[in-house]
Amino acid sequence: MINRQLTTKQKAISIFRPQLYMRPTIAKVKELYKKKKVTGVEIGVASGINAYNILRVLNIEKLYLIDPYNCANEKSFIIAKRLLQPYKKRIIFVKERSHIIANQIPNDLDFVYIDGDHSYKGIQNDFYSYYPKIKTGGVIGGHDFCFHSMDVIRFVLDLRKQFGYGIDVKENDWWIVKGENNVGDKK
Repeated sequence: MINRQLTTKQKAISIFRPQLYMRPTIAKVKELYKKKKVTGVEIGVASGINAYNILRVLNIEKLYLIDPYNCANEKSFIIAKRLLQPYKKRIIFVKERSHIIANQIPNDLDFVYIDGDHSYKGIQNDFYSYYPKIKTGGVIGGHDFCFHSMDVIRFVLDLRKQFGYGIDVKENDWWIVKGENNVGDKK
């Protein structure tokens, strides 16, 4: 047996062995922006596997990774930092509740991916805190449009009824392209 030193990235990958999987919302971002540099937000980072995949498939200029990482999931933060260490110049971890920190995140975002607080109020806060920050043609969407997250389904359907947004749903993801088949900022 050969004893060799593993790099930080190899250690992180050996812990998870994350598979390259592009969630449908991120696939839409890739389709729209192709190889252009993009700035985005992921709300609800957990152990960083989705962020890792985002960084591998998109040309990320800056990715804000927002998660409160309370005491119960501090281990997830350590794992995410280790996994994402090779991308440290392009990411900013923000350890706070997303709607509280929204005013400190820059405007003109290319995308926001919501996978944090799955309560109706939580997803509503995230959507309305970040939608104004998305540039026209940018994408806001999220995960868990499925039966174990009924509040997500309810919010997305209410959003469609109330505002007439053209909402796309594929697999467990939902998304809106700002200014495309929707009424934008109509209230």
